Amino acid sequence: MVITAGNATQYSDFEISLTSINIATGSQSYPIPVTIIDDNDDESSEQFTLTLISFDADVIVQVQSTTVTIVDNDVSAIVPPTPGKGTVINGQSLG
Repeated sequence: MVITAGNATQYSDFEISLTSINIATGSQSYPIPVTIIDDNDDESSEQFTLTLISFDADVIVQVQSTTVTIVDNDVSAIVPPTPGKGTVINGQSLG
């Protein structure tokens, strides 16, 4: 299993504790637990790619990849402008 961090950082944005897996012959799926690490940073979505490589007698048989997108759940703080020269509030000029 290969993890390519993209713009997400392992152990800061996400964590995958498995380094290898053994999928039984005939199985169609295998769960890979991914922990998303929440922070308070307002940031754009981040991605990482998980690639599984199948071997048969040390020969690569198949490579499959998927990209995971972590969508930010933090809200930007709205900072009101500081009134200054030329600012008008409720029809009154402040300078």
